[in-house]
Amino acid sequence: MRDEKISELLENNMNDVYACTRVWSAWSYNTMSLDDFLPFKEDDELIADFKEFLDKKNTVTIDDLVEFFENYEGYYNEDIENNFESHCFHDDYLEYSNLEDMAEEINTLKQAEKKTNRRRAKP
Repeated sequence: MRDEKISELLENNMNDVYACTRVWSAWSYNTMSLDDFLPFKEDDELIADFKEFLDKKNTVTIDDLVEFFENYEGYYNEDIENNFESHCFHDDYLEYSNLEDMAEEINTLKQAEKKTNRRRAKP
């Protein structure tokens, strides 16, 4: 699956989920800024790991997605520009993510890729 498709999946199903690029204690030193939060859909390392994870699976379940994302620290904030100063970040970001739709979309894309690959393989 292409990186662009993975970014699109993350945008569609985890749009307001961010990775914090600093230790959380930076809040107590008043040094945390918006620049310290990266949307999951723009996290190159996460995208590469997710691509590798998906390439190993024939189909993906919600449990598979939970297992994968539990290895990543993320924070949900539905309006980070306006809610940043209020520290309105939720570390239970999977509760705010649409994993059911994500799994369905991934499996649909995987089926389409299989069909395309089979057509290409025919002489």
